[in-house]
Amino acid sequence: MSRQKASIRRRHVLGVLLLTAALGGCGRLDGLGDATGAAAASASGAPAAPAQNVRVQERDIERPDIFALEAKGLWDGRFSFGDKWVAVAANVKAERVRIVNQANGRAIEGALFQKEDNLPGPPIMVSQNAAEALAMLPGTLTDMKIVVLRREVVPVQPDPAAAPTPAVAAGQVFSVDGVSTAAIPGTVAPAPAAPAPVPAAAPAHAGIDTAALETTALAAVEAAATPPAATAPAAAPAVSASGTWIQVVNGGNRDGAELTLKRLKDNGLNGEIRRHGSDSAPMFRVVAGPFAGGAAFNTALAKIKGLGYRDAFAAR
Repeated sequence: MSRQKASIRRRHVLGVLLLTAALGGCGRLDGLGDATGAAAASASGAPAAPAQNVRVQERDIERPDIFALEAKGLWDGRFSFGDKWVAVAANVKAERVRIVNQANGRAIEGALFQKEDNLPGPPIMVSQNAAEALAMLPGTLTDMKIVVLRREVVPVQPDPAAAPTPAVAAGQVFSVDGVSTAAIPGTVAPAPAAPAPVPAAAPAHAGIDTAALETTALAAVEAAATPPAATAPAAAPAVSASGTWIQVVNGGNRDGAELTLKRLKDNGLNGEIRRHGSDSAPMFRVVAGPFAGGAAFNTALAKIKGLGYRDAFAAR
């Protein structure tokens, strides 16, 4: 009986030892990278470099291995549905492609389709919108290039000449928009606020006082917001003492000119009819006057416009 108990105890101890060894092995495997890095750092005497984040970006990559074609293209001048696309007589799926007019170097992105084999014409059929974007003339064969585009994610290599971004340490305090903010250790320090731009004085030139030309953005905004002062009405044109006339009408109807002159005289205004033009196409100009002073001229002009002759103006 004692032998059986001793055997069970030995088995129990052995199992505990195996379990402990297994757990220890797992811990060493999980921390293998850190232990190796620490050992390498201690061996070289330098601290281990912190892991860097890898930046990536999306961009369009030309994939001629999928499909590419250099051939003559044509827009027949007719309206076509859809947007910018080209069609080729090849067994292709709908793809996004770069379309290049090799005659002028213009390039656009569009869709690629398969056209029927029995359709006549050049190898590349071009839609109306694509042709207009590529500056293609209707009915004119054009050297073109088509290549498939695919969106791929590529890593962005850091600039080796760029200075490393400083990280903040514990206990640092920054002022952001006038508010004191405690820094989070390991994060990037905020960039210092740029100083307000100082307006530059106008350059001195030819003895000009440049101090009067200095201004600020605020002053410019305030000046723009200030409503303009009311301007005084334009003064009446000066009239010479030799006399000034007012042209009332000018046309090719003699009877109409005589009626206009009679109406002026009925309203106390003197005037005359002046004939000009050619014998085959005479013109008749009705003028009122003459007026020797500015006051008389202004009074007469107002009366004439009040009679309905809004286009009347000063004449000689």
